[in-house]
Amino acid sequence: MTLRRLLAIALAAMVLTGLPLLVPAADADNRAEFRGCVVNRTDTAITLDTSGDELVTIDTTWISQAKLGEALTDDCVTVKAVIVEGRFMAESIEAGDE
Repeated sequence: MTLRRLLAIALAAMVLTGLPLLVPAADADNRAEFRGCVVNRTDTAITLDTSGDELVTIDTTWISQAKLGEALTDDCVTVKAVIVEGRFMAESIEAGDE
């Protein structure tokens, strides 16, 4: 094996093993749960007036329209979200805020 080929293999190994470090992972530190009533709704997001008297906008593009419609039959919902690039992305949504 030539030195050039050996260096190429070593570089490829370093890039492939370091790649997962560059991809942000969803862990407990970037997850949130919100309970509140929907005050605004668009095709891609809802805004909740939470029990903490905050207005929080949550992206709902990861939720199927059927599941979203089912949960939004009630005015108030519980949303589990993950923070991705500074935005709350809904992972699940349920009717009611108990």
